[in-house]
Amino acid sequence: MIIGAAGVLIAALAIVLGAIYVIAKDEPANPAGSTTEIRP
Repeated sequence: MIIGAAGVLIAALAIVLGAIYVIAKDEPANPAGSTTEIRP
């Protein structure tokens, strides 16, 4: 069960990070956006 829960959490985190990356890429000039962990 622990492995399954970890997999679900990792998948959700990947989806959220992907959405944030796409939003940040669409709006690069957004100072109010949360661009904390997006700079590669």
